[in-house]
Amino acid sequence: MSTLKTGALRGTSGTADSIQLHASNQSVTFPGNLTCSGTATGFGNVLQVQVGSSTSVANAGANTTWTQVGPTVAITPSAATSKILVCLNAWAIVKNIGEFGHNIYRTIGGTEGDLIQWWGEAADDNWMPMNMHSLYYDSPNTTSEITYKTRIYCVSNYADFRFNYQKGGAAAATAQFIAIEIGA
Repeated sequence: MSTLKTGALRGTSGTADSIQLHASNQSVTFPGNLTCSGTATGFGNVLQVQVGSSTSVANAGANTTWTQVGPTVAITPSAATSKILVCLNAWAIVKNIGEFGHNIYRTIGGTEGDLIQWWGEAADDNWMPMNMHSLYYDSPNTTSEITYKTRIYCVSNYADFRFNYQKGGAAAATAQFIAIEIGA
């Protein structure tokens, strides 16, 4: 195998270097636009998508207690530098439960960690629909399997927090959890 060592390349009809090679940080500079053909890997590409879904309706399990509900999604990153975009798409109805919330959390090798929480308040006796759409951009720094989950919480009247509720007689609502691995 031969090795060509150069600091820059210039086309035969060019008046400036077309490609500059930088040994100090192993980077390449292209002046202007760059067109690539073939398959690009790493650097921001979507590497995999995993989806979990559920049509089950769930209530908070007790007052002042976090209750896991809805779908989960598991993903195993292909590199420790990968980022994971986590998307939860779900609905609920609430009434007269005081302060309430939901969160997204993850489990890696048996260790749990909260990622994001959302809070609201429902102080009257009228049903209120609640949009539980959440996004989180995670940097897990692992190649082990990660499981993402969601929990709900309320201060009082826990049976009146109905996750993934669909009005009687209608088709079941589908909650989705999506995990997208993005090459870093």
